[in-house]
Amino acid sequence: MSRFFRPILVTAAFVFVCCITLAGGKPAPKVNEENVRAEFMAAMQRVRQRTPEQSDSPELQAYVIYDYLIVARFRRDLDLKPSDALDTAIDAFLQAHAGQAVARNLRIDWLTNLANRRRWDWFLPRSTDVTTASLLCDRLQGRLATGDTQGLAAEALTRWSLPQKQPTECDAVFAWLRQQGLLTPALAESRTRAALTADNVRLAREFVVEVPADKAGPLLQWADLLDASKSALTTIAGSPTASVDPVALVAGFDHLARADSSSALALLPKLLARPDMTPAMQARLQRTAAMGAAYGRDSAAIAAFDVLPDSSVDNDVREWRVRAALWAGDYQKALAWINRVAGISLIQASAF
Repeated sequence: MSRFFRPILVTAAFVFVCCITLAGGKPAPKVNEENVRAEFMAAMQRVRQRTPEQSDSPELQAYVIYDYLIVARFRRDLDLKPSDALDTAIDAFLQAHAGQAVARNLRIDWLTNLANRRRWDWFLPRSTDVTTASLLCDRLQGRLATGDTQGLAAEALTRWSLPQKQPTECDAVFAWLRQQGLLTPALAESRTRAALTADNVRLAREFVVEVPADKAGPLLQWADLLDASKSALTTIAGSPTASVDPVALVAGFDHLARADSSSALALLPKLLARPDMTPAMQARLQRTAAMGAAYGRDSAAIAAFDVLPDSSVDNDVREWRVRAALWAGDYQKALAWINRVAGISLIQASAF
């Protein structure tokens, strides 16, 4: 035996003897992983079936995923018999496992349960960092219920103004905003516009109910431009003096160009001839029509790109007009556009 290994073996033997001594003179029994796994699965099955528990063996309690069994039992008990004692036990578990994956869903379920039971004394101090919409609304509701209204109106208005469907947990605090006279017609219009800008037509139609009639018309027209772009744009193209929100017109035309590029190109000349059409709007619609045709592999895209103002030519246009020419088999046009890009690159490089 080498002089190098002799000290290591002596140390290992010493550790082995110590372990035997601590275990009462006998080596620790080897855990049967299959048995422990079977015990774990049986315990989880009892949780799912809500049948009486059995005592957990020391091996099960030492099992690497034993905490998930504890969580499953907590979540079951929250459904069956929530109590102060259970809240205390869950609170202690969450503090001991803060930041761990095993605690994430349990925390959400527990906070939701506390809010449903109106246990604001437990809920509010433990939910300061929540991010889910329902729990954020629960916080607003809890603050209102406990009289903590300082700054509440501003936070509730921010939540109300979002262009998204809010959970029912927010209903109480939104009703409070109405009672306070804080949900003004201007805010209702702004919220509806935000929903339309986010392309959420269904929600915008819900929101527009709170908008005064004289302000609702243009918003409903915008919704129609998104919902039924072709028919709405055909009407607008045939009525050049009829007013239309420029943002709504662009949004509707973009919808049509992507869905039906041929119809968009057919309507484009009449739309460009409208008396309220600015040069910037004209260029915007021309670019949209050309890109829509390119996306749809429409051979008319080449002509649409040819008349596009230089101010509207960006990297996306440069890429897609070459694609359109290649798909159409117009290799000379594709090469010309590629060379133009190369020329621009050379000019930019020479500037350095």
